Amino acid sequence: MKEDYYSVLGVPKTATAEEIKAAYEVLKRKWDPNLPSNKNPRGKEIYQNIEEAYEILKDEKKRISYDKFGHSAVNFNGIDMETLFDNFRSTLESSDPWSETEPTTRDYARGQDIALELTLSLEESVNGAEKTMIFKAVDTCHICKGVGASEPNYAEKTCPSCNGAGMTKEGKGLFQAKLLCKDCDGLKTLLEPSCKLCKGEGVIPSKRKIKIQVPPGVNTNHQLRFHNKGDIGSRNSGKNGDLYVAFKILEHPIFAREKGNIHVKQPITLGQAVLGGKIKIPTIQQQTIEAKIPSCTQPGDQLVLSEMGIKEHGKYLTGDIIIHWDIVVPKKVTKKQEDILWLFGGTAKRIKPPNAQLYSSGVALYERVKFFFTKKLENEKKKV
Repeated sequence: MKEDYYSVLGVPKTATAEEIKAAYEVLKRKWDPNLPSNKNPRGKEIYQNIEEAYEILKDEKKRISYDKFGHSAVNFNGIDMETLFDNFRSTLESSDPWSETEPTTRDYARGQDIALELTLSLEESVNGAEKTMIFKAVDTCHICKGVGASEPNYAEKTCPSCNGAGMTKEGKGLFQAKLLCKDCDGLKTLLEPSCKLCKGEGVIPSKRKIKIQVPPGVNTNHQLRFHNKGDIGSRNSGKNGDLYVAFKILEHPIFAREKGNIHVKQPITLGQAVLGGKIKIPTIQQQTIEAKIPSCTQPGDQLVLSEMGIKEHGKYLTGDIIIHWDIVVPKKVTKKQEDILWLFGGTAKRIKPPNAQLYSSGVALYERVKFFFTKKLENEKKKV
């Protein structure tokens, strides 16, 4: 399959003629096979693809035809073999294979749909936000006010090239392809005198700025459709395209989202893991909640707070907050801490416990550790 011409030049489909030319000049200098620096074995092939792509995209009419029909509009002098056989197959499958009646074709007076991607922070996706977007679109020609003619008393005539069909046939016999008419661009008629700026179409490329209200709960790949907010239809047809906005959610340093569930990694000390306790947890809604750390919490343990997550857009159920306990091991310990940890590990190490009654076989290890950390907290309070 042939590579898309826009991809060959490394430009978006909305690129201006100036942007296309600038990209072509850069690539032309880079891949010129006559340059000694170009030793790539595919250099000549790449250079030819660049030339071919620019030859089509620099010409306004060829570009429009390519945008609507792809490579079938330009290959083999306007005829692509796959398109020819598709036409042949559809002709044989029709109820009247040899009928001269034109098949139903797209309404080229309708504006194109526009697809955009909007990047959001996790907080914006959860809580909703108002965002401003600037993008390229096709809008009403300000010279002719969308009429397409340069004078009020204009004449509308059937396009002689396509006889009002909006399409022209290329090829002979069964090997025929229907292509967009190069003179009327599928509109079927010509205006005389036509507007010089929009060339009779009533629309011109422009930049547009809109505000979008992002509803709470949207996620990556969620898409909103704005009816009639796409490209403006030709010649004041009122048949505008639609605007589609898809969302991309950025990663968050603390939270991770899984549908309506919010995952949070919460660090706790070794003492908190052993003894348990209470801790304040931040939420994606910029609040704090109190959670209970179970005693003897193990690495990898989770705490699920049911129905405290978020609602997905368009859903009724609320997800959960899932806390992943991250036990933080201290980098340094005091002599006293070291002694108790030796006992905690089940190994006696040349020490005489200050509270020998705690270390008898009848006292649980949990009680020993609890005594140590409780005593430590009391000492710290005395210092204060």
